[in-house]
Amino acid sequence: MFFLALEEKILTRLLWIISTQLLNNKGSTLTRTNETLPRGESIGPSLVKAIEESEIAVIIFSENYAVSSWCLDELACIMECKDAKGQIVMPIFYDVDPSEVRKQKGKYREAFAKHELENKKKVKPWTQTFAKHELENKTKVASWRKALVDASKIAGLEPKHIANGHESRVIKEIVDTIS
Repeated sequence: MFFLALEEKILTRLLWIISTQLLNNKGSTLTRTNETLPRGESIGPSLVKAIEESEIAVIIFSENYAVSSWCLDELACIMECKDAKGQIVMPIFYDVDPSEVRKQKGKYREAFAKHELENKKKVKPWTQTFAKHELENKTKVASWRKALVDASKIAGLEPKHIANGHESRVIKEIVDTIS
């Protein structure tokens, strides 16, 4: 079973159709948040279960990946499964340099500045338990940063360096690599 972690806006419909088709042709199951998890069920626990049950997690980093706290939560969970269960993790750097992810530069730096600001706003109403919430939020952001660093250190694929970035050839290369 594969788990595909990505920032939704990066993929074209064609890319998604082709990747699903190729993965299904290999006799594998592909899990994504919005497709195979049951409707009406809490996404958080279902998503964690899907990640934990996957043998391989494919993370598609894009320029705006770090904008999504949901993507970052998925990533932290994936990296925990890698460390605890030996889950295979395959990063794909889609129009983003691995060093930008690792060093959290550019859009990644901007995204973390926003996350940190949002987290500060969340804890202000909780004046009595401010210290506890502030610590939880700092810990969460720190876990996201560590997960990004750890994932970006794994040898992954950069589509722009495969078949001159031709999407269908890139997808085939990705599927062949993880199969």
